[in-house]
Amino acid sequence: RLAGRPDGPSAEEADRGASQLRMHMATLTISDVRRFADAGGLMALTQLLEHCARSVVLAAGEQGKEAVLWRKACHNTLLSLRKFCDNSFGMTHLLRHQPRAVSTIVESLSIVPFLPPSEYPLGSCIFDILSSFLFYYKSKSEELASAR
Repeated sequence: RLAGRPDGPSAEEADRGASQLRMHMATLTISDVRRFADAGGLMALTQLLEHCARSVVLAAGEQGKEAVLWRKACHNTLLSLRKFCDNSFGMTHLLRHQPRAVSTIVESLSIVPFLPPSEYPLGSCIFDILSSFLFYYKSKSEELASAR
């Protein structure tokens, strides 16, 4: 991105970025999902989240704006994440063995309130990715628990 562009990405560019990320997520197979419990799967997810986080931080910094609606959405999502962490054996395992992956998820959520309007599509994509991750991880945890 050019440093001389204070207005950040257009809504069309943000939409394109979000749909590219959605396409990337859509190419994940069940085998990929099953590997989420392994370091490799988590590492790939962590990299994707870090990429999202960097894009959003850059755009928000250029805009210098906060978004109240995103603050509320972020707060609700963090509450859900905390509740999930309290109740899931799988997430406990993840916290113990992959703290960096978890901190990246939480950091990604905490920057969402500062999204400028042009970044809303990318922000909603981050939420899609996080909720997909939590859903699959919970399913995986239940699958492992029932196999015992």
